[in-house]
Amino acid sequence: MNEFSYVWDLFFVAIAWCIIAISVAACDGPGAPVNGPQGANGPGCNIKAGYVVNLKSGGPSMTVKHVSSNCGTVHVEWFNKHGVEKSSQFRQHMLRKVN
Repeated sequence: MNEFSYVWDLFFVAIAWCIIAISVAACDGPGAPVNGPQGANGPGCNIKAGYVVNLKSGGPSMTVKHVSSNCGTVHVEWFNKHGVEKSSQFRQHMLRKVN
């Protein structure tokens, strides 16, 4: 019974490592710098805190509150049509800067 339990423990540890590896790869995304950030938000960061953006698919204008250190995730805030403040986060490639 101990050997069987040990095999299952190793199996679950291996599965956990696979999930972590997949999550990290998905979070880095194609626009993330390979060697980590360089400068304020790293190379390839087209969006910075304070910019007004919207989704490429449309929607309200949103103010960038924070950009993650690897430039992948952009935290934004906006007001809906009822004047209620909303916030969310999007991948950088989903947003465009509003002129």
